[in-house]
Amino acid sequence: MQRRWYLTTLALVAACSESAPSPTGPALALPDQAEHIFWARGRGPSAPLGLMTWHGGGVMVASKTYAIYWGSDWNTAAFAGDKITGLTTFFQGWGGSGYAGLLTEYGGQNGQITAGSTYLGSVIDPSAAPAGPPDALSVIAEVEKLVPVPDPAALYVVYGTTPRGTSTACAWHTAWSYKRHPVQVAWVFNLDGDPGCDPHDSFTAHSQGLAALANVTAHELAETITDPRFLGWFASVGVGEVGDKCAFVFAVASVTFANASIWHLQGEWSNTAYNAGTGSPNGVGEAGCVYAAAGGGGGATPSVAVGDNFYNPTPDTLAAGTAVTFTWIGSAPHDVIWDTGPGTLPANSALMFSGVYGATLNQAGTYTYHCSIHGSAGAGMHGAIVVR
Repeated sequence: MQRRWYLTTLALVAACSESAPSPTGPALALPDQAEHIFWARGRGPSAPLGLMTWHGGGVMVASKTYAIYWGSDWNTAAFAGDKITGLTTFFQGWGGSGYAGLLTEYGGQNGQITAGSTYLGSVIDPSAAPAGPPDALSVIAEVEKLVPVPDPAALYVVYGTTPRGTSTACAWHTAWSYKRHPVQVAWVFNLDGDPGCDPHDSFTAHSQGLAALANVTAHELAETITDPRFLGWFASVGVGEVGDKCAFVFAVASVTFANASIWHLQGEWSNTAYNAGTGSPNGVGEAGCVYAAAGGGGGATPSVAVGDNFYNPTPDTLAAGTAVTFTWIGSAPHDVIWDTGPGTLPANSALMFSGVYGATLNQAGTYTYHCSIHGSAGAGMHGAIVVR
């Protein structure tokens, strides 16, 4: 049975509406917001085929984020573990990353999306978190309690201590207004040990719980940036936002953020990559999932991770004169052996188990490299950097 919400002073922006309702007025019968759910593995409808289209509304040109940790367990080291510090690093590194840059092909009536993002901070609310899956009104009331005047350009992410249980959702996002202030919120369950929402991260040093929260957060943040008030970008009303079309698609081992933090994240949908046939296939075989700006290679960052049998991102795209830093994150020995490139190639790195190595690429062109133990020129563990 479908739940229906009745409210008088809170205005919900429903994805099936053509315009935002007034913040006050007659009681509204509003449908459950299933269209903005990040479904657990094997649950929910398939994303619709084809391109996302713009529906006439705005986007987040430069996003902002704020984290709310709801429940007293967040104050205990046994539960919090690496999750709060890790998510802080996640939000701080999102802005300016190649991953954030993949959304810049989209725009709205208020302008073009940029990779800029500001982390506004976080708070722990030790009051009792919901015992089961909360409805949207409960979550928005939690945000209002802690943030009386929300920033209209921000996403407020509420991380509960509540396990997912029988819910079919890993997380969801929606948009409201309270006291005539527009607000975007997301709810994320406690995903510790949850196989339905586990990204299967064996590529970073993050705990399973942090890896799951980071992947879900990337999904919800990307969708809010491109469709903050449900008149932005999606393939059809109900499903098909930028994260939905690439849910649980992991074509690369890891993504490097602007602060050099490493994450195992799903792809996000790119109309540009789909039209060019250059993206990775999603669950229905559409080649539109990317991890950095389409046409710009696998990344646009001066930081490359050296993992066990992979470099990430590759290909990378940098400006001439940029110093690129390779950071070892695996447990096996690797090196960087330069194969081709314009002019004099940089000196090769040493064979190392850990550490960093830097090289400055001064001339425009494509530089290729490989690991002498696990690859060769153009095969196995190898990579490329395009300098422009």
